[in-house]
Amino acid sequence: MTTRTNLRLLIVCALLASLWLVAGAQPASAEHYRRQFNWSGYTWKVRLAARENPGNNAWGDSKDNVRVRSDGSLRFGITTGPTWRSVEIAGTRALGYGRYRWVVDTDLSNPSQVFALFVRDMAVSSASRGEQDIEFSRWSDPTTQPGWFVSWSKRGRDYSSFPMTNRAPYVVEIHWRRGNVHFSMRDAAGTVLIDRSVRAHSTGKLLYPRMSYWLLPKSPRDQVPAPVIVKSFRFLKR
Repeated sequence: MTTRTNLRLLIVCALLASLWLVAGAQPASAEHYRRQFNWSGYTWKVRLAARENPGNNAWGDSKDNVRVRSDGSLRFGITTGPTWRSVEIAGTRALGYGRYRWVVDTDLSNPSQVFALFVRDMAVSSASRGEQDIEFSRWSDPTTQPGWFVSWSKRGRDYSSFPMTNRAPYVVEIHWRRGNVHFSMRDAAGTVLIDRSVRAHSTGKLLYPRMSYWLLPKSPRDQVPAPVIVKSFRFLKR
């Protein structure tokens, strides 16, 4: 690996660390919700806030931010106006240990912002002690791999990037079991993009699925990011 590549990796890792540490400092209890909707067999609530992390974003709950389309898929959008608004939704029912599976129908090989699928353990006070994520972002560096897994625990943070293809739909899974989490993802051709297990401890009682689509702090505001379409979500108790 060249010195220049090493330097780029250090810069990206520093940015990731700063964003994730700030995100983890946001207590889950401080979040606010007003709107709810049903999708894929579950009820979801939509985050609403003026300025909160990650990324010091404004979070919107309009149907332009998130809505169920006529074909049953879910559309996520970052909206403009006087204030740009990102979007995050959370399941309203704790699902516990098991396999959290999403099917994403949008090309994620070159994301301009951050799209995240994750499971949060609400038994702990912050994301930095109990959250498992698969995220898609180049973190403002076009040379960075677009896929990332992030595992938060009491021991610290474990994360790494992985390559992507442009062959949607993708099947994304976070399989949280007693003592460990398995991250997996494959594209429409069956190519395995990530297959990784890490240690993660939880009571397993208060695990909730979540999704977000958010702006990086210094990203350009001259073009609206393309929407992200999620075809389905499924939870398997195994």
